[in-house]
Amino acid sequence: MFKRVTPSHNDCVSSQPNQLVVKYSDDAVILSLFTGNSDSHKVAVDGFVDWSNTHRLYINTSKTVELLFDPRSVGDSSPVSIHGNVIRQVTSVKYLGVHIDSDLTWHIHVAAVYARIHQHLHFTQAFKPVWCQ
Repeated sequence: MFKRVTPSHNDCVSSQPNQLVVKYSDDAVILSLFTGNSDSHKVAVDGFVDWSNTHRLYINTSKTVELLFDPRSVGDSSPVSIHGNVIRQVTSVKYLGVHIDSDLTWHIHVAAVYARIHQHLHFTQAFKPVWCQ
């Protein structure tokens, strides 16, 4: 069965062109396509902050990061701030279990999955003699 979900008047949606607000549980992402300057992105962030305040949702700015997919933009002179706290720019982030980097490669994610698999295999090898008795 398929259900069509339509935005209600309480949903947080961006009114800016080339922007999308994605929410999942208690995580949110604002995707912006810059076509010149980042002013429209700041408007979208401010709108999201206002929406969060209206709905009494707390934004933990110590866990909030900004990931730019244009390597020339890292360290931008006009960082985003929320409630007076400057949001740090990063080159990779883990979102919903997937590691995303600014180059849009899978290197960091594959390395993390490999490490997790290696850890589980080591665990099973360590207890193999106990299970085979």
